[in-house]
Amino acid sequence: MFNANCTKNLKEHVELIEEKKHDIVERWARQDILLNVLREKNIEMDIFKNTYALGVIEYFIGILRDVNDLGNCPIIRKMLHMFADHHITSKEIFLIYSQFKRSMINFTFHENIASQSVIDNINCVLDENFSGVMKIYDEIISKQILETLQQEKKFNEYNKAIDVSVIVSKADINGIITYGNQAFVEASGYDYGEFIGKTHSILRDSDTPDELYRNMWSAILSKKVWQGMIKNRAKDGRGYYVQVTIVPILDANNEISEFLSLRHEVTNLIMAMQKAQESQIAKDQFLANMSHELRTPLNAILGFSQIIVSRKETPDLIKTYVSKINVAGKNLLEHVNTILNFSKIESGKMEYKFETFELKPLFEELQILLEPQAQDRELNLVLPAIENGNIYGDQRLIKQVFMNLLSNAIKFTHTNTTVEISYERSAERKEHRFAIRDQGDGIDDDEIQTLFEPFYQGENSKNNIMAGTGLGLAICKKVVNEIHKGDIWAENKKEGGACFYISIPTNLA
Repeated sequence: MFNANCTKNLKEHVELIEEKKHDIVERWARQDILLNVLREKNIEMDIFKNTYALGVIEYFIGILRDVNDLGNCPIIRKMLHMFADHHITSKEIFLIYSQFKRSMINFTFHENIASQSVIDNINCVLDENFSGVMKIYDEIISKQILETLQQEKKFNEYNKAIDVSVIVSKADINGIITYGNQAFVEASGYDYGEFIGKTHSILRDSDTPDELYRNMWSAILSKKVWQGMIKNRAKDGRGYYVQVTIVPILDANNEISEFLSLRHEVTNLIMAMQKAQESQIAKDQFLANMSHELRTPLNAILGFSQIIVSRKETPDLIKTYVSKINVAGKNLLEHVNTILNFSKIESGKMEYKFETFELKPLFEELQILLEPQAQDRELNLVLPAIENGNIYGDQRLIKQVFMNLLSNAIKFTHTNTTVEISYERSAERKEHRFAIRDQGDGIDDDEIQTLFEPFYQGENSKNNIMAGTGLGLAICKKVVNEIHKGDIWAENKKEGGACFYISIPTNLA
């Protein structure tokens, strides 16, 4: 930055300049012209002195000591970038430079080293290199202008994208519309001149409750962003739904100057949801009717069949036929109940009661209920012996899960083997973990992923076993995952057979 031909006489005083460099900085900083520029541009004096001014003088001293390269001054470039960020003009840079030269000359008089040759050296160094400083500053400004233009171009592209995909409008502090984009025109059906100067009430639909608007105004007048769903009414009377985000725009005094509204039309989504709800209502009604139409006669059939079988005078052949009717009826009733339970869980209408209960009585009851089924298959049923174990959940639903998994295990394991449940409570993982192991053929790897999906019957159909509803495992998953916030999964064991795991949080309460 400095010309070496101009430094001959200054080199004789480099030690003094080094010693008094802070005095030179203070002289520079006390100049009224410099103070006014820094104050107007919001540049802190301490930062200017300690970071930039002192660095410039130290660079100058390095030139006099022949340790710095001419024209390679990072601190000057850094200072010029700072000036550019604060929008310092070329004229103001000249004023700052002139005050530095004045401070250097005043310093030479104060230290009695002033001479015509020394002053000529100072003028030569600073005047000759000022053009270099300005060249660098012009490059910085040009680069900033180019970057600004590029950012502006990007901003315009973003605006185009928003205009295509988002309904945009602006309103003043009183809610008067001051701007609406083309998407606003297309959604509302109003021409630009028809809504400018009006409030958004021209779009108001009677289905949208007053409470929503009160909450909205309360939020945005409190300088908070508001989001919500609103049903609007277009000019032609068509109703349409929009997801709205309203942003209060604040001025320099942190006061609201206007409101920016961004809307996405979601009419198709709302209509699809309404159709789905209508379908759900229709399905629930159908299942309720089916419950009445099937359960009532089935219960009657089961009741009468039991009476017929219990009568002494009923022939043995008839008892055999009626017993088969009774078994088939119970199976059908079980299927009906399973479908209804799955529907209730899916629709969130399943009633359940959470409480803390002991595991020991639960497993004792399961042993009694499932032992006959295990004996029929010549299996050994091993359930955990738990003396003091409590769990929080719905006892009826958890029992149903174990009944389903154990029945499947008994059904698919080999005869003369064992079906076993193990249990552990992990304080580290904060969970109850159960494992139901069988000694069957295991599960095909490609079926493990779909095992808990509704209406899955892979094993039943493969083994020619009387098919159920295919909902048992799906119900187990919903009971464990959704109702009890746990997890259920299956794995094949190396030693043979499959293992179903159940994990229920210990901190569910």
